[in-house]
Amino acid sequence: MVARWRVALTQWLLAGPLLAIELPVPNTTLKLSCFGWRLVQPELILTSDGALYNGVAITDSELRAITEVNTDLIVADEPFLTNLSSLAGIRRVGGNVEIRYNPSLVDLAGLNNISSIGGNLSIINNHALEDLNGLTSLKVIGEDLRIEHNHALTQVTGLSELLRIGRDLLVQGNRLLTSGPRMPSLADVDRDMTINYNEAMTSMSEMSQNLRRVGRDVAITDNDQLAELNALPNLTRIGGRLYINYHLRLENIGGLNQLSSLGGMTIMSNPGLRYIDGFVSLVDIHTDLMVSKNPGLSRFALQALHAVHGKVYIADNHNLTTLGLQRLSLSGEFRFRHSSGKSLELPDLTRVDGDFEVSWSRALVNLSSNVEHLGGDVLIQNNVALERFAVPRLASIGGSMEIKFNPELREMNNTCRVIAKGVRMKNNAALRQISLPSLDQIQGRLEVAFNEQLHHIESSIVGIGEGASLANNAALAQIVMPDLKSIGGDLDISFNSVLPGIRDLGSLAAVAGNVRVIENQNLADIELPSLQWITGDFEITNNPALRDVRVSSEMLTIKRDLRISSNEKLQGIRGNTDLLSVGRDVVVSLNCPKDSVELPGQVECRPCRLWQEPAENRTSCKLRYLPLVVMGTFAIVTTIATITTFTSFKKVMVIESVSSVSGVVVLKTCGRHYLLPWPCECFPLHLQGTGCPLLDDPGGKAVPIHARVLSATELELLLDKDNSVFGRFGHFRESLSSLALCADGSLRSAGRGERPSATQTSLDSDLVDACIYSCEGTATLPLGYEFLVSGFVIPAFAWLILLIAVAATLTAAAYNIGILVLLVDAACLSILAGTGLAFGIRICAVLRRKRRAHRRKIEKLEKAALQDLEEACWDSDANSLSKIRSSMLGDLGWTESRFQQTLQATRKRQSYEAGVSVAYLLSSEFLSLAQTRSQKEDPNFYDLKNAFFCCTGNLRPIGVDVPCPRDEEPGCAFVDTLPHQHRRACTHFLSWTWSYSVGQVRSALEVWVEQFGLNPQNTFLYMCFFVNNQFRILVDKTGSGSDNLEKLFEDNLRRIGRMVALVDSWDQPVYLSRIWTIFEQFTAVVLGIEVH
Repeated sequence: MVARWRVALTQWLLAGPLLAIELPVPNTTLKLSCFGWRLVQPELILTSDGALYNGVAITDSELRAITEVNTDLIVADEPFLTNLSSLAGIRRVGGNVEIRYNPSLVDLAGLNNISSIGGNLSIINNHALEDLNGLTSLKVIGEDLRIEHNHALTQVTGLSELLRIGRDLLVQGNRLLTSGPRMPSLADVDRDMTINYNEAMTSMSEMSQNLRRVGRDVAITDNDQLAELNALPNLTRIGGRLYINYHLRLENIGGLNQLSSLGGMTIMSNPGLRYIDGFVSLVDIHTDLMVSKNPGLSRFALQALHAVHGKVYIADNHNLTTLGLQRLSLSGEFRFRHSSGKSLELPDLTRVDGDFEVSWSRALVNLSSNVEHLGGDVLIQNNVALERFAVPRLASIGGSMEIKFNPELREMNNTCRVIAKGVRMKNNAALRQISLPSLDQIQGRLEVAFNEQLHHIESSIVGIGEGASLANNAALAQIVMPDLKSIGGDLDISFNSVLPGIRDLGSLAAVAGNVRVIENQNLADIELPSLQWITGDFEITNNPALRDVRVSSEMLTIKRDLRISSNEKLQGIRGNTDLLSVGRDVVVSLNCPKDSVELPGQVECRPCRLWQEPAENRTSCKLRYLPLVVMGTFAIVTTIATITTFTSFKKVMVIESVSSVSGVVVLKTCGRHYLLPWPCECFPLHLQGTGCPLLDDPGGKAVPIHARVLSATELELLLDKDNSVFGRFGHFRESLSSLALCADGSLRSAGRGERPSATQTSLDSDLVDACIYSCEGTATLPLGYEFLVSGFVIPAFAWLILLIAVAATLTAAAYNIGILVLLVDAACLSILAGTGLAFGIRICAVLRRKRRAHRRKIEKLEKAALQDLEEACWDSDANSLSKIRSSMLGDLGWTESRFQQTLQATRKRQSYEAGVSVAYLLSSEFLSLAQTRSQKEDPNFYDLKNAFFCCTGNLRPIGVDVPCPRDEEPGCAFVDTLPHQHRRACTHFLSWTWSYSVGQVRSALEVWVEQFGLNPQNTFLYMCFFVNNQFRILVDKTGSGSDNLEKLFEDNLRRIGRMVALVDSWDQPVYLSRIWTIFEQFTAVVLGIEVH
């Protein structure tokens, strides 16, 4: 305030010619009372009823004769007074002139001769007054000019001769006033000029064109309709502040082109203001410059302004893009907030004694200045677009420097040497490097934190007064302060996730506080080779990658605690630890990994084996069983899964037989084949080693037989006629049972309705119900079809799924207990072991298959030899029997006893199953034998019984000397004495009676074979007379062969499967007179046997 009045007084004294107009000495009765300011006794009071002069009523002529009023002139509170014509004679008023509260007063014409007023001129609340034309002779006002609340006043005219106002000019609250007061001659306002609350005022362009000086403040405020400010073109000096505030429509401030100096400036809350460019000559502001809350302001140009002796506050001008302060020199504060300018350049700003702030400027990209000294704090914050901050000549900062929340800041050029307080750089997301090459001293605290992309901090700083914190910089990779020797507070380097090392603090010798290095994830080494003194704690904790800490080789003194812990990879502390001096607690833990222990008396970690764990005191290792269980379980599961997988694919199915069953060719496997009936109706199948060329290689090409699933051990073989793609593509498909088996063992296709030739054995079910093609060989699926129809893949997949589940569980467990590598090794070894075992199992399977094939071959040879033995026995061929005996004893390794037992059993069975051929019964040989022996022309079989078996004399019974194959006793059945061509296995069972004559039997058989088209040579009958051993029944009467005739009959009938009933006549046939023949028919019906 003292400086402000000093500046105003200097301007007043330097005014020169402006003081040529002398002010009158005021003579007023205005006194201060307990009720406020009051006129004690005005000299002249004008009323509508007359006038009072010094309290005495005077006439109109007396009033008109007055030319001078020494004190006050009052015209007030007269509702009916319309004019002041009675005051036309007055030339001078020594006190106040008050014209107020006269609602009917329309003009001031009676005052047109007054040239001087020693006190105030107050024109207040005269609501009918439209202008001030009655004051045309007024030249000087000793004190205030007040024009207030005249609601009809539209213009202020009539003061054209006014030269000077001794104190304040106040134009206020005139609702209809449209323009500023017209005072063309006014040159001086000794104190304040206030123009406000004139709601209709739109322009001030004609106001006081000659005004050159205002002694104190100029306040132009709250004129809502004011659109431009182009007044006061010759005003050169304002002793106080300039206020231009609260104008809703004001767009431009101009017309002050000659103004060169003012005490201060406030331009605030003008929402429509766009330009400020009328101060082209302004060079000096003695106090503050404040431009704020003008949201539409885009250009503010003060190109000539050199100095502001107070603070500069430019804020909340959201559209401000141009700030013309290129030549500014500032002694106070500088605050720049909430603008839209892209660049703020202050090239001539060399010194700021107060704070320097640039904040919340959303479009500001470049901030540069040649300032050399900043006396207060520096704050650069929340400038979302700021990319560059350059103060290349800055030498010192008297306060702190804080640069924060500037997400695009990338470049910072600062040559400052000394910062009196602290440095804080936080939350500058794009800042990559902090370089302070000239900085020697920070007397406060250094804090660099939460700068996401900050990569490099470099400074030549020597000392920090209050501590340093370099924390939470996610990309920080290097801290270079090689000259830093001392820190007056704490040193905190924490939460810098990629910082690889602390290596460039080589000169740091003393820290007057705590040293903390905490949770730097990639920190690998710490080197503090010169550190000798720490007055607080020394803490290095939770740095998982830390491997090396190197401290001073000289004496290191720590006044409080030493804590080095939870650094998982720290292997040791280098330096002369014997010279370590700690004032209080020492907690030096190498924080060995969980699988290591710290040996007593040693600064190193010894890792435990993977199957060990640290003991409770972490000074030795002990065995842990969980890894062994996990590895064992995993190895077992992996081995089993590997074995199952390798043994499942390309599985070989061993063929037990390939046969025709009920018109279907069926392949039967040894054991379950594990093939599924879905999703394919049929599938290809490779057959090998069956001995049948068509099965092993259909059509002479490598085209597989197709098959479909019948049961768990059976497959139906299918064949396309053209050996092309099969059933599901719509081609003809038929069973292999429609083929015929040639005598050479090959297969050919039999046409529809074609019967096999005599050289073929038909496979048709009408002829052979079950015929075996092959009883050996193997079957495999093509690789692709294994995944479609192979049921044995399912166990492999099940094992794989189980393996994956178990592997995931055990891997998680292994990860938690730290044996993942060992688990991988176990898996690899298990796979190798499983592969080896699977290979061994495969080899064993192959060998087993070969043994089985050999056994099946032997069985096949035995079967063929037995078939040959069967035929040789039927044929009673001694040579063949001898050859068969040699083959079985030599090739098959049979013993003689086994061969003889088999031979005896075969002969016995054939004896029981043998029948007499129809050809023999119809032969002349049999007829001659019957007639000769019985001596009858047509004997019946009772006659033949005595002639064949019970004869005496010269005739010997037939077969009496032949050993019976059934019991090896002499006396055999008649059928055993017949030649081989008439003795074969029975094809039909003959139901008849012995009372039939030979002629009846022969004639009936002739009709039967002819009727049914049978070959007598291939038709063999079971006739009890011929096939039963009559010597045991009739001669020896031992009952052998007759005591169990019912069961024997039923077994034979069931075995033979066909019955022929021989009936002698339709009229009282003998056949129906015997109970045994009726029983035979009954049994055939019960068993469902066909009867001819």
